[in-house]
Amino acid sequence: YAMSEAKKALNLTVTEFQMIPDAEQTRYDLLLEVPTSVSTEKMAALVERFDQELGKVNIEYAQKRFSKRLAPVRLHLMKQGWSERQCRADVHKGKRDSQYKWPYIQLAWNALSRQEVVTDKNNETKVRGVG
Repeated sequence: YAMSEAKKALNLTVTEFQMIPDAEQTRYDLLLEVPTSVSTEKMAALVERFDQELGKVNIEYAQKRFSKRLAPVRLHLMKQGWSERQCRADVHKGKRDSQYKWPYIQLAWNALSRQEVVTDKNNETKVRGVG
């Protein structure tokens, strides 16, 4: 719901997304695949709006963000096709293709997703947080 509202408010298309908790940094990583190039400003606005919308539907999340016990979401822009490759890998591991449901929350990063993060020309991971 939170991502749907954020996308709608900013008139953006998101192919797929996934949240992974980072207990060490007390935040969530947001893995986000978009079908076309999106400006840094628009991405930051999407993540900020997603954070707000998530707080509206999850009071515990809102309280932890307000009290600073939970740091801002950290964005990881994923390569185009990441979600499809992840789906194929899950089916290959034994999940049923006909009943496959995208996992919007994962407990930890997997090797495939780590490889699918967009990097810049210096091979540094592109990540952004929202204040």
